[in-house]
Amino acid sequence: MNETLLFIVGLIQDFITAFFFELSGLFFSHFIQFMLAGLILVMVNFERKRTSRPEFTYLTLAFMLLMFQEYLMCTVLGLKVITKIIPAEEYSVVLYRVLELFALIILTTAFLYPVAKRKAALQKILLYNLLSAVGISLAVFLSFHLQDRQGSFAVHWGSRLFGVLDLILLITIIVHTLMVGRRSTLLIVAAASFWAFRESCILYNSIVLGGEDQTLLVLSETVPIAVYTLLVLAIYRQITKEYMSLQLATLKSKMRLEAIFDGITDGIMTLDKDLKILNVNQSERRLLDMPTDEMIGKTCFELYGRGSQPCPDCPAKATFLSGEKSSASFHCPRKLGEKPSFFEEEAFPLFNRSGEVDQIIIYIKNTTERHRTQDRIRALDRLAAIGEMSTRVAHE
Repeated sequence: MNETLLFIVGLIQDFITAFFFELSGLFFSHFIQFMLAGLILVMVNFERKRTSRPEFTYLTLAFMLLMFQEYLMCTVLGLKVITKIIPAEEYSVVLYRVLELFALIILTTAFLYPVAKRKAALQKILLYNLLSAVGISLAVFLSFHLQDRQGSFAVHWGSRLFGVLDLILLITIIVHTLMVGRRSTLLIVAAASFWAFRESCILYNSIVLGGEDQTLLVLSETVPIAVYTLLVLAIYRQITKEYMSLQLATLKSKMRLEAIFDGITDGIMTLDKDLKILNVNQSERRLLDMPTDEMIGKTCFELYGRGSQPCPDCPAKATFLSGEKSSASFHCPRKLGEKPSFFEEEAFPLFNRSGEVDQIIIYIKNTTERHRTQDRIRALDRLAAIGEMSTRVAHE
């Protein structure tokens, strides 16, 4: 029974090994990784442009390196399989590991940046780490070039050094993400854990097995597909969450502005370039005793019954032409048969992105009561003057 089981396991292992190494499975694996890295790069770059946050700049640079890394391996494997030309594959593997180290340094900085108290110090650490990685990479390339070429890079000390450095950076990302404690970061923890597992397989195969275990090689080349998939889900979830938060904040802001807009006791209208009404507040609707549907789309002079042409001293026209605030006074009956009501209106410009006046806000204040009060005061002054004159005449 055990021999049969071992035989079946051996067949499955031979099939997997043959598929990935003889039927170009590695090429398709790296091609999938290349496409997923490109998708992540597009998503991260979109967030970078939208939010302008520095951590998304670091993420963009890191995934550019990872995308170039996968492009490099796709090119090498494609030339090897399709044209039967074997390029300097071992040197390509060295460069692959170098790019991975650089990307992980930048990724670690991106994850630490939002919670770092001293941003400048973290950026200096990033620079020092990159310079150190350049020195390590040059040393690995030089030693690999001068060594006895009978062995592969899988057993070279540079491979182990890169593996240890990558593992340290991944553990830093995992610890930091767990300390943040947000549920949305569990996908990041899972992706970094898979990546750390891959690096552990590479180190175990290099140090213990001498780079001979084909199963571990296949595993180390296919695990990144799961890593990139988890990263796509994590970034998509983060973008969706931020988008929903932005929509909710926009809705709350709109409701708050509408409450302020309707809460102002004086009338307010917004007009387009044709002086047609786009929106009115509650006070203006109450002032004219008209529903909103009947007011929207009409011109301001039609609404107040001032003819079919704009007023000669129209402040809205003056503001559209000058781009500056203007004001005017007018009087008209609000309804047929009523006495004229007096109004003061001020026009304020609204500019578009090109700096042109796109709309106008009209602030209308009903000054009828003030005019009537002033008329009563003037009438009382006249009566007082007449009384005084009558007293003087009687005295004489």
